[in-house]
Amino acid sequence: MVLRNTTIRLNRLVTDRDGNLVTPDSHVITLTDAIGTPTTLGPPSQDPVTGEYYVKYLVGAAALVGTWKAVWTVVVGTD
Repeated sequence: MVLRNTTIRLNRLVTDRDGNLVTPDSHVITLTDAIGTPTTLGPPSQDPVTGEYYVKYLVGAAALVGTWKAVWTVVVGTD
């Protein structure tokens, strides 16, 4: 549930199949609101301690309250 006037943080840890951290070639982050309107976010920042990528988004006062959907796609090499 997304609430108005709040900042949400989306996190993503990017690893290979063996669990080792990898640096993606690209990120595509799409946040879709409660009525299906998509917004592209990014670029993400990276936490230097954990290696986790994150992006913050301020939900405005007029935003629709409800369930939102986030899709975060990364590309590493040809995978």
